[in-house]
Amino acid sequence: MSYSGRGFGLSKTSLLKGIQCPKAIYLFKNPPAFAIPADPDLEAKFQAGQEVGVLALQLFPGGTEVPYSGFSVTEQIAKTRELIAAGAEVTYEASFAFDGIFIKADILVRKGASWEIHEVKKPPCSHSQIGYPQTQNGSKQLNRKPHFEIPGTSFLLINIAT
Repeated sequence: MSYSGRGFGLSKTSLLKGIQCPKAIYLFKNPPAFAIPADPDLEAKFQAGQEVGVLALQLFPGGTEVPYSGFSVTEQIAKTRELIAAGAEVTYEASFAFDGIFIKADILVRKGASWEIHEVKKPPCSHSQIGYPQTQNGSKQLNRKPHFEIPGTSFLLINIAT
């Protein structure tokens, strides 16, 4: 069952939050009515994530980004389909949906008649271990790949230590 853009109840990120902590998904969908104080550790993680994103783009230069900001979920999915149809070789933040789950692939790369989805992660430890959330993230992509409407999709996890 495919969705037209309404009723997206979960993103891949929110689904992973729920796997890691069932209360987290509730709070994500029902935020408290009070302001949550800034967390310097969380801000540092966001900054590190942005640095990893910049490094990842250097692995596959010249791609086109599907913007999140200013685009609805439906528009992001339509833009991804448009780029695929136009022959884009590399797409950043390619967007798909199936069964109410919205997925943004970090990097989508055309390889002849096939495709590769590259999910880019910063390892949870300094010695580059890949943790459970990263493998769960990949399994969500793999479980949805037949429904991306693109042939021969494979999934690769890029682990960048900063």
